[in-house]
Amino acid sequence: MASRSGAKNPAKKRKLANDTQSPSLGEQKAAFYKLLEESSIRRFLKKDTNMLMSDKYLLAMTFIYFKRAKLRVTEYTSRNFYCALFLANQMEEDEFDMPITNFQDKKDALWKRLEYRTFVSMAELVEVITADKHWAWERHRKFCQGGAKRSYPGGGPANKRRKI
Repeated sequence: MASRSGAKNPAKKRKLANDTQSPSLGEQKAAFYKLLEESSIRRFLKKDTNMLMSDKYLLAMTFIYFKRAKLRVTEYTSRNFYCALFLANQMEEDEFDMPITNFQDKKDALWKRLEYRTFVSMAELVEVITADKHWAWERHRKFCQGGAKRSYPGGGPANKRRKI
């Protein structure tokens, strides 16, 4: 018999704690890889034969954005995938024009959850790509089709294309 002091159901307490806790890295990866298997995403990736909108680096950025936004596993949805991929393309591609524009508000909401931090270092990308063997990390773009030209303050590698 529960006391009048307000003792709570331990199972309910665990459920509430799990709702507020961030998923583990393993849970995040499993949810992301499962998301990549959804039919609409597989069709999109298959149509992007030159990997101009979804090479391994852009997909890794999408995963990193999910982590930075602290998305719950239940928020690993195709809509959030496309919003994050759209952000990644806007960040990295000089001449990016994705025909899907009906989710601008959702993309902006995700951007805000990222605290407007869309830059991802090459080290972060390599860490994600090399951590697991997955078909997504085999999506190589041809060098002649890749990367944005960048100017770096202080005389860095000015206008070099991202190596793929």
